[in-house]
Amino acid sequence: GRGGERDVPLRAAGFLATATSGFESKGGRDLTRLLQEHLEKVEAAGKGEAEGERKVEVEGEGEGKAEGEAAGGAGGVSAALAAELAELREGKGEGAQRFRYQRISNGVLWVPMPSEGGAGDAGAGDGEGAEGEKQEGVSAAAVGESLVAALEASRSSVSRFLLRFFPISTTCYASKDEIIKAAAPLVAEALPEGDGEGVPYAVVFEARSNGAVRKQRMDIIDELAKSVPARHKVNLDNPDVAIVCQVIKGTALLGVCRRFKAREKYNLQSLGTPPDLLEEQRELQRKEHKEHLAAKAAALASANETGAAAEGDSGANEAEGDKGADDAKAEEPKKEDD
Repeated sequence: GRGGERDVPLRAAGFLATATSGFESKGGRDLTRLLQEHLEKVEAAGKGEAEGERKVEVEGEGEGKAEGEAAGGAGGVSAALAAELAELREGKGEGAQRFRYQRISNGVLWVPMPSEGGAGDAGAGDGEGAEGEKQEGVSAAAVGESLVAALEASRSSVSRFLLRFFPISTTCYASKDEIIKAAAPLVAEALPEGDGEGVPYAVVFEARSNGAVRKQRMDIIDELAKSVPARHKVNLDNPDVAIVCQVIKGTALLGVCRRFKAREKYNLQSLGTPPDLLEEQRELQRKEHKEHLAAKAAALASANETGAAAEGDSGANEAEGDKGADDAKAEEPKKEDD
């Protein structure tokens, strides 16, 4: 299903991904599987931390009592987490089938963060409710960070069909003013004020099916850059933080991607390839590109030579034709006067 009048609703959090054209359904299934796996990991880690904090509080009440409760509590927490994860995998737990993908356009997928209303509901942006109030829970940014961090560590393929991947913290109406306003808290958190060394960053902007916003591309990028504290510097070649703005029809999707360059610009195909093999592939691509350019230049030079030769032959033929005409004229018998 699609989100109301727009393919992606306003003030929603989720994930934007591109997939090989014609294989969106397979890419979508891969994506929801990965997101479910990492949502469970983030939730389990959060519960483990909460239980750890609770354990410390209990220990403060009495040494003897704390030791007994800690021994029993640790095992109980581990068993409870294991049982809950087993239920999730079997489709019985509250997190079963919590993600659903939507095909937005050719090769473009959207997966909303699940809300309390049910699986795949298009919820509010990270940390916001319907009217902007704070909500507790796992954010799209945290799930996305878990996914790409695991892939960066393993460098093993997770899908043959998924290409780019962007965790989206919030969405807004696709206009310059609304984009700058909605991006402000994301920029403030990722690139804060301060006196220390800044962070190299870039703005990653793309617009699909919205010609008006595409024409404002540079204005929007400039305004976003102006909102960043001066100690952070733009570095398009090697950014550590990317402020992402993806416009799809009437909606702008905003998020922050960390370690952007190190994580292959969040290209899951590249990130899921061992570095040495990836470099070999890139070297082969560079070689093929160079050979293609050389062949193109040779073909152009050959065409120019052929054209020049044809012009020369044409000129020679014209000259011979003129000479023949002159000779014929000279051989014409002169008319005798009457």
